[in-house]
Amino acid sequence: MMGSEDAKKMNDWIKKRKNFLVYIGNPGCGKTYFAAGLMNLHLDKPIYNSARFFNERQLLSKIREEMEFGSYQEILRYATDDELLILDDLGSGGFGEWGRNVLFDLIDSRYSSMLPTLITTNLTESSIKEEYGERMSSRVFDKGSVVIQINGKDLRAREN
Repeated sequence: MMGSEDAKKMNDWIKKRKNFLVYIGNPGCGKTYFAAGLMNLHLDKPIYNSARFFNERQLLSKIREEMEFGSYQEILRYATDDELLILDDLGSGGFGEWGRNVLFDLIDSRYSSMLPTLITTNLTESSIKEEYGERMSSRVFDKGSVVIQINGKDLRAREN
């Protein structure tokens, strides 16, 4: 569950409209639910000029498919040109070195443009650094980024 301090940080991030909001937590604790809620809020009462929601695995699959028909830069621009980008489930892609490079390009583009980007993940900050490299980790966890750690239980788990 998000505490009042975390809710304030999240609201400040929405108002600031730049950099990264990284939502870290255990599987099933509500990260995707929160991200979908932010997208639905935007769709009901637009907060941003444009917004896009991708699951990491879906995003990488789409980029790989589309590379057959267009240039890599055009496809990357499609994935990054919205004012708000929600990247759900960072660490789930499983596309190896190619996927890590694509995600770095995406993160680097968003970072350079100072566009608001929400990332949800089960990975810790040190795991992201280990999996994706120091260059990406440095951008995601920049001093201007907001990091919210949720330690809730798996709400999808069956109770016996």
